[in-house]
Amino acid sequence: EIKNNHLENKIKSFDCKKYTKGLRIQRKIPHLLHHEGSGDDFFYKPFLASEMHGLQEGDEVILTEKWDGTTVQATKYGVFKRKDKFKVGDLRKHKTTNESARYTIERIDLVNGCKHGLNSYIKQAIEPYLEQFKLFEGNHSNEQGDDDDGDGGGGLCCYFEAFGSHIQSRFSHIDTNSSHAASSVPQQVVPWHDIRVFDFSRNGKFVSWQECCELAHHYKLPLVGYSKQPLPLCMHAILKTLSSVPLYYQSSSLINHCVAEPHNSDNNSDNNSENNSENTSAP
Repeated sequence: EIKNNHLENKIKSFDCKKYTKGLRIQRKIPHLLHHEGSGDDFFYKPFLASEMHGLQEGDEVILTEKWDGTTVQATKYGVFKRKDKFKVGDLRKHKTTNESARYTIERIDLVNGCKHGLNSYIKQAIEPYLEQFKLFEGNHSNEQGDDDDGDGGGGLCCYFEAFGSHIQSRFSHIDTNSSHAASSVPQQVVPWHDIRVFDFSRNGKFVSWQECCELAHHYKLPLVGYSKQPLPLCMHAILKTLSSVPLYYQSSSLINHCVAEPHNSDNNSDNNSENNSENTSAP
């Protein structure tokens, strides 16, 4: 009992808001296509929801993998998790234009706050990369000790999806010994968790996709799969992709697919801008 009380006091003393001031949160964006229903009744309609996200057929974009997990972000000062202020189905989710109006964000206690639940699995996913996060560019005022609360808005911030056997349900059937399924020797089931990076921001502004790739390579962080060249959005190709059987791999290096069919376009818009950097995700 004394030991449990000591641990509870440590958890309570952890400042989950430290280094969150000024930290840029990446919000979810509307679906690429119009849709209706939910759950088993959910379906897409065959035209772009341009009035929601601004993308038009023919716009040049980079298409990226969508990993089914939970969104996490990291700076050299810690690992952070956003929390939605609105419940599932609340129409205000897509009407808010400011990240702070929709989300709060907290620093994860990786020492005493990850004994069980989702945070314990997030910790398993990020542990191989914690030393890399500490190498990120930081905020000058933090380095000089000028800000007791810590300013999280300066420096480099990495955005990634944490996923695996116990994060969401997509990969609940996968363990680290899946490759030995055909073996006659019984294998111990070991949970599998990992991350895939999909964006970076510097000093509160999202970087270009090219710089995102360069930063992931520089810091040796696993990146989502993506199309090598900008491609024009093509409705026919999108529908063809959605009607095919989706494939999921443990290694993003195996994926380099393009769902759009090339055609002449005079529109060379950069859709990985500061305010719409997540618009490049594949449907």
